[in-house]
Amino acid sequence: MNTCPSFDQVVDYWLGELADADAFEDHLFGCDDCPRRLARLAAIGAAVPDAIRRRGGVALALTGQMAARLEREGVVMRHYRPERNQDVACTVALEDDLSVSWLLADPRPGERVDYVAYGPDGALRGRIQDVPVDPTIGRIVLAIPSESLRSLPACELRHVVMAVGPAGERPLGEYIFRHTPMPR
Repeated sequence: MNTCPSFDQVVDYWLGELADADAFEDHLFGCDDCPRRLARLAAIGAAVPDAIRRRGGVALALTGQMAARLEREGVVMRHYRPERNQDVACTVALEDDLSVSWLLADPRPGERVDYVAYGPDGALRGRIQDVPVDPTIGRIVLAIPSESLRSLPACELRHVVMAVGPAGERPLGEYIFRHTPMPR
């Protein structure tokens, strides 16, 4: 393996599903970038179960493969795949563990992608810097523990995907999630 493996190969290795794991491990010992990529994925993966258990309101950045693995392991997800700058009707059922948003992101070379969340009052709720973009689908995958959404009244939540680079920030997309509480 002379060149760095693809993002998918790094994820497959982390998940234990890479066919040529020995070659990947040989590459890891001589590469400066891949161990950092792998450590970042492991940190994200380790944070997901803990965040679900804590039922906090923190959004977590996943990869598409991580979301699929969590579903295979029994985590119940409600998925939203809006187009850029689209309003989305959304809700959370009692059985949902995570609300997962697949938001478009097409940064230019040298730009990172940040996710910015605004609450029902329009106030900034949080920002996640350097969110991984799944290159196979051109989206970021964000998971919010459903427990933090169940108590919300009917409201609007704004999500913004930003590119950040040497020239500053530029929006890649804005999404308004129109939340309706699920009848109990």
